[in-house]
Amino acid sequence: MNYTEQLCKSELISSKTLLFLRIFSVIAHIVAVVLGLYTRRKIFIYQFTNWANTMTTIYSILVLFININYSKNVTISYQRVSRLALRILRVFAPLHTLVTLTFWPFCFKNANLSHGIYDQVYFVFSHGVTLFFLVIEIACLNFRMKWFNMYQQLVIFLYGIVMLNLYHRTGIQVYTFMHLEKSENFKYLFSFFPIIVIFNLLFTFVTVTIRRIIKKQNSKSLK
Repeated sequence: MNYTEQLCKSELISSKTLLFLRIFSVIAHIVAVVLGLYTRRKIFIYQFTNWANTMTTIYSILVLFININYSKNVTISYQRVSRLALRILRVFAPLHTLVTLTFWPFCFKNANLSHGIYDQVYFVFSHGVTLFFLVIEIACLNFRMKWFNMYQQLVIFLYGIVMLNLYHRTGIQVYTFMHLEKSENFKYLFSFFPIIVIFNLLFTFVTVTIRRIIKKQNSKSLK
């Protein structure tokens, strides 16, 4: 099965349902990014939530484009684009999940709500709705997540460098739990690597298990 088929074929839902799912996913992602730009302003590019949402927005747009052409039996090959979309999903879906699970119990109570309802909608979409669509896709598609993904480590390392640079230039800490004021903060950055590795393993295990359960239930219903 090639990259395009991995993204556009599902044994669990119809092609039409998958297409509609992706249309709503694109809408949800655009809402999250637009509201993020409006409510977070200059800090938007420094919040990892927005890194994850921006990348999964790119994924959702790419995969919708691929899906539309695939459903029309367009003969042009989109293997490179499909491979890029898969890579984005494999890297950022687990990171998106980890950020969401961290945000609600630890960060929401101190979140900026100065824009009222716009902030609330932004939080729900960026830390809930967009992830919901991604998880549904992963559960229904035939591709496999990677048990270890070095690109995740590169993303976290790059983000850490950006955070350190921001702190040393302006004194601003986007996330206080990163403790950038400590002299050993560069070493502290590396402590996140095993956390990411372990969480990716857990995320992959859960998605594989869910997919097997769904397939098993689906096969029983067909008997």
